[in-house]
Amino acid sequence: MWAKSGGVKAIFMQRVKILSVTTRSKKIEVTGGFYSEEDMKNELGYSPERIEKVKKWVKSKLALYQKNTLKSKSTLVNLADKIRELAKQDTACKAPVDKLDVIIKELDDSYESMSDMHAEGSATGFSKEPLD
Repeated sequence: MWAKSGGVKAIFMQRVKILSVTTRSKKIEVTGGFYSEEDMKNELGYSPERIEKVKKWVKSKLALYQKNTLKSKSTLVNLADKIRELAKQDTACKAPVDKLDVIIKELDDSYESMSDMHAEGSATGFSKEPLD
């Protein structure tokens, strides 16, 4: 490069290209999944005590997930109500409001489904097999 520039620093500096290559990689290991009591016992080798601890932990997380779902729905309903008031003045807002109503309905269905499963599990005991 220096020879091609004829020893002129200004020309040399114009012709220099800096190439930089960076490579990143990350290894992800899946450490979770759905396991029935039988799978935890046979595949994972969990003791009965550990299986009970896992079931208790899952039950507590289900309650938290239900609470968060209900809170999200409540927030979304409040937002939709405010937008609905503003949308009365602009017909172009009808489609987004309709989409919000669909999302609210999905959250409501999800919450109802979780509540039903939680109530059934509490009343009859939790199933050892996954639900379809």
